[in-house]
Amino acid sequence: EEVLVVVGGGYRTKGKHGDLSRSPVLFRMPGRSFFRLSSGMVAMLPFGPVPTAYDHEYFFSEYRSQYGRTYIEDIPSIAEVGARRLRDIRRARKRRGREIGDVSLLDIGCAFGAFLLAVSRCGWKGHGCDVSREAVEYTASEFGVPTTHLDIMGASEEDLERLGEFDVVTLWYVIEHVPRLDPLLERIRGLVKPGGTLAISTPNMAGVSGRRNLSRFLGKGPADHFTIWSPRSARRVLSATGFRVLGVRSTGHHPERFALGGLTRNRLLHGVLHVWSRIARRGDTFEIIAERL
Repeated sequence: EEVLVVVGGGYRTKGKHGDLSRSPVLFRMPGRSFFRLSSGMVAMLPFGPVPTAYDHEYFFSEYRSQYGRTYIEDIPSIAEVGARRLRDIRRARKRRGREIGDVSLLDIGCAFGAFLLAVSRCGWKGHGCDVSREAVEYTASEFGVPTTHLDIMGASEEDLERLGEFDVVTLWYVIEHVPRLDPLLERIRGLVKPGGTLAISTPNMAGVSGRRNLSRFLGKGPADHFTIWSPRSARRVLSATGFRVLGVRSTGHHPERFALGGLTRNRLLHGVLHVWSRIARRGDTFEIIAERL
């Protein structure tokens, strides 16, 4: 059985990372409750439909309401972050004696291809997949990167075999959106070559906002975040799935969502907090690089 698997309108609540029926409730709010699993992971149990339409509205109007611009307008800055992420991945692979030249990479949840643009610029062979047909068509036409319109959890075994195996698989702010965590990780593992690299980014409940007020951190998060991670729980969960964690990077803050009493709305103070939290590993988001055993 898996954590948070929709079954006939209900939920199975037991999985390899913990059992909700025996887990303490951290926080309740209208429509959802949060539980801490034995792995340290926090799971969200919704009571009713969860909005999961990753369509044109999601990448344009909803994205603009959070960041002040559409995803398309934000591609240059996202690609710049992508170039830094690729440098981290290259360093991790080099330390492990892995190939860093002719590398194949699959970006799951590629959206409109900002990260894949950085991948193509560095000379790697990128491939993207996403549940949005509009997004994968845009990525293929604008950046010339192969893409597949695919829901990893809804894909058949034949679909996954056609994708093949990759030297690197990435999920940037994707994994928390999938309720079926156990089977997702198993499918991801099957897409990573033995000795290959997995890179994930996700919100960090052990960051400064979560430590200051975990209930507020959880309540301010999107309604479609089914799992909430920390570096410690990520190590445990990935280890149980056959991965060895190679490195963790504490990243940024989300002042629109996790403002600390208005502190991070001040640009100067936000910059100071960002530098401090990077050094102290207290960012509200983090990235983790792991190797398939």
